[in-house]
Amino acid sequence: MNRKQAFTQAYQEICQAALPFYQLLAENSQFAEQFTAAVRSANLTLLDLFFLQISAGNQNMSYGTNGIGYFLEFSFPDPVGIYSNAISIRPGQVRFFYETKPVVRIARAVLPLYRKLAKSEATAASLYQAIQSKSHSKASKLIKKWVRSRYLYRVRVSSMGVDLYFRFPDSPYVYHNTLFQEFGG
Repeated sequence: MNRKQAFTQAYQEICQAALPFYQLLAENSQFAEQFTAAVRSANLTLLDLFFLQISAGNQNMSYGTNGIGYFLEFSFPDPVGIYSNAISIRPGQVRFFYETKPVVRIARAVLPLYRKLAKSEATAASLYQAIQSKSHSKASKLIKKWVRSRYLYRVRVSSMGVDLYFRFPDSPYVYHNTLFQEFGG
């Protein structure tokens, strides 16, 4: 398997694994409220229960939190390594602050994109090519085709990842939905 195939397959697996979680956040207000409260307080016991429900035997998935977001982490063989998916506020802006309403809006907004990436090898390969070439415009065009939120105001490619910036009129902070490589070859 070449590098492009490895990353394409990883994007598809990550999105497929994340879909039940985003679906719950988008459709179940009680779950969303409890989840964001657990993230704010860094309640690992409660987060263990939530992620156990959605991991459904996915042995290469783990999670983390920092009080301003969560991170679903996936382990793949090199060259992919550890790849993460998250909804968070950038570190250094605030501590133990994580609002339910923006998180639910983001989950609703990214569901079509994650469904498409999970099912379409061609779309996942296009995302890889945009990231690999560090093309903000290609990534933005691809993502905005599926994420049609008026609150999405920027798409940026970083080192082996993509970051979607969401700004909401009723929140003082910018929220990010990211797919990024933490460690890899």
